[in-house]
Amino acid sequence: MPHIERMRSRARVAAFTLAAVAVLSWAAPAAAAPAYPKPSGRCVDETGVIGDDRCTMITRALLRDEKATSDEIAVAIVPTTGDKSIEAWSTGLFNSWGVGKKDKNNGVLLVVAVDDHRVRLETGRGVTKRLTDREAKAIVDDVVTPRFAEEDYLHGVLAGLDEVRRELGHSIPADALLETLGEPADDEEQFSPAYIVDDADSGDDGSGSAWGVVIVVVAGIGLLLALVTRASRGGSPGWARSVTRSGSAHHTAWVGGSTDTSASSFGSSSGSSFGGGSSDGGSGASGSW
Repeated sequence: MPHIERMRSRARVAAFTLAAVAVLSWAAPAAAAPAYPKPSGRCVDETGVIGDDRCTMITRALLRDEKATSDEIAVAIVPTTGDKSIEAWSTGLFNSWGVGKKDKNNGVLLVVAVDDHRVRLETGRGVTKRLTDREAKAIVDDVVTPRFAEEDYLHGVLAGLDEVRRELGHSIPADALLETLGEPADDEEQFSPAYIVDDADSGDDGSGSAWGVVIVVVAGIGLLLALVTRASRGGSPGWARSVTRSGSAHHTAWVGGSTDTSASSFGSSSGSSFGGGSSDGGSGASGSW
């Protein structure tokens, strides 16, 4: 009898344990899908694996490309898509941002969920003939994820974006982003503006520089007088502070005469206005590493 009673007691404990596990499993919700990040430029990194400086450079390159082709390409790097599949979350982000021109649906969005080890290349219907699902899958599997597997997120993203642009038919040199963005952001020589000319190489004897200084001084005095005159008449001098966000950092610039911070000024990271494109989620490719 004591033996039977012990067996009954153990059975009751086991039943209670199973019931408790079931209740806890039912009560504990899955991690909710994170909110969509705000579009700041054409690159958003909420994880820091690429960083704000790199994202700013990627934005500049993609906006230059966009100005020449009208195709809109963007990348979002997030920790996780939570309880949503990367396909569903990427489609939602694509439509929330409106990637691509509204009348063309020529947008492409690369989404990287670092903690999930998942990646999605979402395409608008307007580019599917130039960037087919098979080609998108090849980019994900052969170009992007092998680098991600080595935790080389920067070069995985850059190489993937280069290949996307190449498949779209854009006229770019081989490994364009890899070559222009492969060095550290503080490499001043590589990223110095193209319009800066070394006097020693230009053959300038110094007189041109002197006249340049005179012109700048005269122009500055004229601008100052104009601002003072406008202010004395009760008008605003028209200087506004433009604050943009790239990842976790804020970039502040002073814009004279206008508060327009649209994507047309691709020299900064403020290009956050997309063209209103959309995706039905049926085009693109996903992968993991």
